[in-house]
Amino acid sequence: MPCFTRAAQYPQVPAGIDSTTKIYFDVKVLKVESLEKMKKDAAAKAEKLKGEEAGKLEQFLKANSITTAPLASGIYFVESKAGSGKLIQKGEMVKMEFAVSTSDGKKVFSTADRKQPITFEYGKPFDTKGFDEAIGMMKKGSKVRVIVPSIMAFGEKGRKDMSGNDIVPPFSTIVYDVEILDIQSKAQADKEKAAAEAKSKGEAKAAESKEPVEIQKFLKEKNISVKPTASGLYYVEKVKGKGARAMKGNKVSVQYTGKLFDGTVFDSSLDHKPAKPLEFVIGTGSVIPGWDEAISLMNEGGKATVIIPSKLAYGASGSGEKIKPFTPLVFDLELVKVSNK
Repeated sequence: MPCFTRAAQYPQVPAGIDSTTKIYFDVKVLKVESLEKMKKDAAAKAEKLKGEEAGKLEQFLKANSITTAPLASGIYFVESKAGSGKLIQKGEMVKMEFAVSTSDGKKVFSTADRKQPITFEYGKPFDTKGFDEAIGMMKKGSKVRVIVPSIMAFGEKGRKDMSGNDIVPPFSTIVYDVEILDIQSKAQADKEKAAAEAKSKGEAKAAESKEPVEIQKFLKEKNISVKPTASGLYYVEKVKGKGARAMKGNKVSVQYTGKLFDGTVFDSSLDHKPAKPLEFVIGTGSVIPGWDEAISLMNEGGKATVIIPSKLAYGASGSGEKIKPFTPLVFDLELVKVSNK
């Protein structure tokens, strides 16, 4: 859910939330100013940055001992490792690791952070004109730093997020560190993609058939003897809460740790910085069904462990890299607070 991570500025989507979730935000207005003043301030800022760009670029080149002359377009192509074979052609699928930053050191993006390379079709717009030009000069195995002045990057507009904040300020020189991992024809890439999808479907089907057995095995290993609810949820109360009972329509605050059956923790409110409970309203579809049901069995101050079958969690879709399709989940829950909306 990119909208959640961008708007809420969370490092990852909290447990219990998926692509069907309705999300409510409390908004506080910090500043009000006229459109005319906003435009005037933005223009002044852009003019200042325009005047500073050449100096920042020169400083970056000097600090990194780059003596390579710029190409006719103005970009700098600094190769640290030569590739082999032919140059990348339009229409080919390019798999790469790359990082993007500004010349003053602000990191914009890195495939290393998401731990997954990017594949794109060369010839279709990808990022900037300077980047596209550089890719056409590379081969499989090439490792290159590309310095792209704003005229070949995001120019006077820069790039903004959904809130209007600068991701890349106007008149920013962009620095790309690129390594080409593989090059394929589109037909070959499509064939591999289809094979991977078929494999994924097969694995999902196998996981669906094994899930009931896996749940029973887990219950036996953990000596859990409680009976499931009508929906299939297993609720193991650890501490009986003495406060109000959580009911549909209540706003609740919950500390949680979500785990797979092998003990892998995929999310925990205790690990967030700053650590804080997850707040939501019961019965509004803002969390997975298993959460709505489990919390409705608790009183304020209560603690419980719940085993949630995939049909009450992320089902056939899974969530992220760790939660595969048809994966049952374990949550340690603490109901911190119950209140009316």
